[in-house]
Amino acid sequence: MTTPRVLLVDDDPNILAGHRRGLRKHFDVVTHEKPAEALKEIEDGEEYAVVVSDYRMPDMDGVTFLTGVRDLAPDTVRIMLTGQAGLEATIDAINESDVFRFLTKPCPPETLIATIQSAAEHYRLLHAEKELLDGTLQQIVRVLIELIGLVDPALQKASSELQALVAGMCRALGLEDSWEYELAAQVSNLGTIALPASIVERHRSGQALSATDKQLFDSHPQSAYNLLVQIPRLGRVARMVLAQNRPPGSRPMSLDIPDEDDVVAIGAHLLSIAAGFQSLLAQQRTPGDAIDHLRRLPGPPFRFQALDCLAESNAHREDLVQASLKVDELEPGMILRDAVTSTAGLLLLAEGHQVTMANIEKIRSYAESAGVVEPIRALIPRESAA
Repeated sequence: MTTPRVLLVDDDPNILAGHRRGLRKHFDVVTHEKPAEALKEIEDGEEYAVVVSDYRMPDMDGVTFLTGVRDLAPDTVRIMLTGQAGLEATIDAINESDVFRFLTKPCPPETLIATIQSAAEHYRLLHAEKELLDGTLQQIVRVLIELIGLVDPALQKASSELQALVAGMCRALGLEDSWEYELAAQVSNLGTIALPASIVERHRSGQALSATDKQLFDSHPQSAYNLLVQIPRLGRVARMVLAQNRPPGSRPMSLDIPDEDDVVAIGAHLLSIAAGFQSLLAQQRTPGDAIDHLRRLPGPPFRFQALDCLAESNAHREDLVQASLKVDELEPGMILRDAVTSTAGLLLLAEGHQVTMANIEKIRSYAESAGVVEPIRALIPRESAA
């Protein structure tokens, strides 16, 4: 078992030396006389299972220091050690810095060792539970995505495209921890699995739906929400998916330190923009036309920031034109406008796929052995068409 790493902070070097001698047989001990320097090291990535701090220090009191530790490393267990055992100090330590234990000086070595051991075990259990939950969540997500692919391969492809669009906007906007936004994109159409295939296919191809069919199709976010909200840690993802067709229209959102509702609103707008862009491209709109259309829709300033990012990341697609090609004219980087099939009807590459050299070799092999339907419609660079 790994020896627990413990940080001791006290402005008295003699007290730190005494603690170090008494604790080093049991723990990996690090000491600091200056709480501000200790906080800076934690901010820079130093990790501790337990932090023990004196209460009364000249530059920064223990409550302020341990509150900073809690903000930077919420899982680190915090202990207050002080000669000032007043009620006010105790209340401040508990309420503001959320301490695990409050010990008074002089503290017997065996008491301090037992308390730190208890805190280290609390830290270990917390991490074990978190790792188990993360592993379970990853497995559940993997199963969901595989299920989508088994039921509807075209839906899985469309979901991957949505994820790529959302991921690009997240990078351009500087959004950290974008996994929730990207996961929401991957499962945003999960509810369409329960819909008639004909409705889903007409929507995917950009065809107009009747009022009845549109009402039915628009119910799919609720179906997905009902499934996702039952999975631990996917509550915010579920809310993003639910609001994808009706994202909050006027909520002021903070991108720097978003709260719970900000995160959901941001995710809903990203899904709305990506899905709208994808749908307009299916109607044979150019990326520029699609983004211009989306700009005319109302929304908060964030929506237009995201559209600027989407326009920039898709600017290269404006230089593409459609062409009808033979198999031997395919080149890497071309984007398929139609699916590529063998003459026997076997799907070789789906519509929208960006062609790679490996794809070309596969298609040529099929063309020689079984035949491939030609011509193949694809988007190619304008200079190539010329």
